[in-house]
Parts: sequence; structure tokens; C-alpha cells
Amino acid sequence: DLRSALERMKGLKQGIQLHRESLIPGAMSAHQAARISYASGKIAFREVVETLSGHLDHELSLVEHELMYQAELLKAAESLDVFFEAAK
Repeated sequence: DLRSALERMKGLKQGIQLHRESLIPGAMSAHQAARISYASGKIAFREVVETLSGHLDHELSLVEHELMYQAELLKAAESLDVFFEAAK
């Protein structure tokens, strides 16, 4: 159980890093570019909203990854009886 939790945590940590370093900044840059394009009359407002939606989707995915990571951390701790010694 511990080994499985640690492997899942490793994958989730990589996903968190990907979101923080690449996906979210990229989505925010796309949104900022869309805002500029809209202000200059090159694109419709709908496209600005779509880029914002994409950015928020990545933010939500980051939160989901972080929550899953915390759940796996608790599973690993439970396997080691770190927090749950009194419950037995």
C-alpha cells in the first residue's frame, strides 16, 4: 500500500509541477493575448471568454491534483501508522 501511494504521489507531484510551470502560465498568456486582440478589434469577445475558461480549467485541475496528492499522503501515513496509532 505504501509503495503504491508513493508512486501515485510521484505522478501527482509531476502533474502539479506541470500545471504550475507550464499549463497555467501558458493559459494565462493566451488569455492576455486574447484580451489584447479583442481590444484591438481582431477577435470576438467569445474567444476571450474561452481563453479564460481554459485558464480556469487548468487552475481547477491543479487544485484537484493537490487534493489527490494530500489524500495519497494520508494513505501513506496511515500505512506507516504515523497519525492513526491511537485509533487501533
